[in-house]
Amino acid sequence: MPAIVNNHNFLYFDSLIRNQRANSILSFIMATYHSKDNVGHVDQEKVARRLIDAYNLFRNDIRKSETGSGNYPGTIEKFKKQYTLGREFGVWTGKDLNLSYLAEKVAKQEITIREYLSIALFNFVEPVNQKMINPLKIVFEGMINNGLDTIDTNKVKYFFEQNEIPVDPIDETTGENKKNNNALNSLYDLLENTVFFTYNAENKTLTYCFPKPLNEVIAKFNTHYLCDDGFNLAKTEIGNDQEKYCQYLLKDVLHIQNKWEETKMGNCLDITLHPRTDTTHPVNQILYGAPGTGKTYSTAELAMAIIKREPFKLSASAEERQQILAQYNRCISVGKIVFTTFHQSYGYEEFIQGLRPDTDSSTLSFKTTDGVFKQIADRAMSDGENNYVIIIDEINRGNISKIFGELITLIEEDKRWGEPNQLNVTLPSGEVFAVPNNLYIVGTMNSADKSISLIDTALRRRFSFVEQKPDSSLILDLSLKKLLENLNNQLVKDLNSTDLLIGHSYFINKSIDDLPFIFNSSIIPLLYEYYFDNRKKVLSIINSVLDSDKFKVIDDNVGRLRIEEIRQ
Repeated sequence: MPAIVNNHNFLYFDSLIRNQRANSILSFIMATYHSKDNVGHVDQEKVARRLIDAYNLFRNDIRKSETGSGNYPGTIEKFKKQYTLGREFGVWTGKDLNLSYLAEKVAKQEITIREYLSIALFNFVEPVNQKMINPLKIVFEGMINNGLDTIDTNKVKYFFEQNEIPVDPIDETTGENKKNNNALNSLYDLLENTVFFTYNAENKTLTYCFPKPLNEVIAKFNTHYLCDDGFNLAKTEIGNDQEKYCQYLLKDVLHIQNKWEETKMGNCLDITLHPRTDTTHPVNQILYGAPGTGKTYSTAELAMAIIKREPFKLSASAEERQQILAQYNRCISVGKIVFTTFHQSYGYEEFIQGLRPDTDSSTLSFKTTDGVFKQIADRAMSDGENNYVIIIDEINRGNISKIFGELITLIEEDKRWGEPNQLNVTLPSGEVFAVPNNLYIVGTMNSADKSISLIDTALRRRFSFVEQKPDSSLILDLSLKKLLENLNNQLVKDLNSTDLLIGHSYFINKSIDDLPFIFNSSIIPLLYEYYFDNRKKVLSIINSVLDSDKFKVIDDNVGRLRIEEIRQ
């Protein structure tokens, strides 16, 4: 966790002055996590490059060349100037850029960035006038001493003044405070991004919203790090047991957070939502098409378009795709987007609500546990101003009626909570439940899967279906492009169905030299399925599209057909 910064005569909060908001910390974590080599080492150049390309953290330093491409001079040098941000907020355990215990949990989406920052602020120790302080502890104590549960920047400044801690640097010439409020505003911004406060944008205030009283939360601080004479002590011992301390905080904060969410949500009867006015996207839609047409690939862009209330379009470049994925992952980390996959063992208990063993109990007992859909529905219900998205991959692979249960009625557009005909149901647990009109359901369905469950008729009429067609224009190799077009034309003619086609993804970023691998590992197995293992039919379709001067079909009678390149 955080390192000790150099001593100052005012509230320095150095890292936050340079980079405000939780997204900066999240960018460091994700850039580091995705820059590991095969043995787990992290390269500074890769981290810096990812921060530039994927997270645009240093966008003011990027110059556009005459060709329009980004040019970033002095990557390592610029990165090192930002290094203390990650060190002070516990992203790395050392100069080797290994992610800390908590940062790994953020990268793996086990905790949110808000939970991470809450614990990081518990650990943030700053020397001011040779005295160790924790800014979060001072704010909490100030709220208790002044009987406040709502604060603004002036109140926070007053708390530090009460402790004789200047919040502004001293002008060396005049000896007076410069009054730039940089550190104060940065601290206030971080407080907004913790689980302890909710932000009121209208009057720019923070209200304490955590379920435990402030005095109980203050008891969680490790005062060993905050002793008055501990300046040198803290510099040498700050890291000795911090991981254990963080684990203790993490377990406690997450446990409280879960309870807090349960009590905060209440039920739909206590919440009023307004009818939906933005009809850019249907609330329920399914992307369907042949294998390899990019259905799952498209869901990230579609989900972000829904979140932003923008029309859906695929990224035009790899750089745009990376930026979208960075935003998408941030939305997942804060619970605005959920991704799940249906399968034949998937049930109502995993999706809506069910009983699970209570691992905290000393005896064998069970507790009611919300499924993935109910969790995001409750979050969306309590945040009616923003859109939420649940992505259900392979939606037709599950037992639809069993999984959805009463949702078949509740997900209908005019039955959503906030619409004129809003409905709610009582779950088996006795809890009242409704589906808010700001929760969007996006499913994907492989239209070639005839052997598995088809979409229930009652459910089908509640979804809009968007076809994903094979798109040969995305294939750069002209020979492969022509081959795919001929193959699909032949399949439509032979099978009289557009469901049983071959998608373009098998040929993306490939050349004609890769054709034997593509066919033998992907295309030929599909053709055997399409033609119900009819060897003659498969052979006929291959011969109709294959360049016989360059490739040949191998039929050894003891295995499936395969193709090989003819060597000259």
